Amino acid sequence: HFTSEIFKICIENVPKYVNVPDVRKFLKKHDLEAVKIKRAFKTSYAYVTFRDEDTRKKALEKLQNAQWKKNSLKVECAEPDENPFARNEARGDKKITRFSLSARENCSALQNDTK
Repeated sequence: HFTSEIFKICIENVPKYVNVPDVRKFLKKHDLEAVKIKRAFKTSYAYVTFRDEDTRKKALEKLQNAQWKKNSLKVECAEPDENPFARNEARGDKKITRFSLSARENCSALQNDTK
């Protein structure tokens, strides 16, 4: 699993014209802080990733059947997306592979400079 999305939920029945900042504000009203929010405009769902399992559980409890602009929300755990670098590497996408190698080399160089 792609580690940045391990603690992810899907919120269904989100009001149609709500954007990512609106979702973030709604979560904050429920004392929840998201790490990442994915929202396709004019759809009825949003994917929200949290920092840890405890926060995800708290979100599942607080948001299940919560009301938002006359909509009753449905919330469930969501599967993390596949790691995009691994996916592209498996497809043989050399451009992404070179980028990721280059990024690794840059990180190694920076670590060596700080020693």
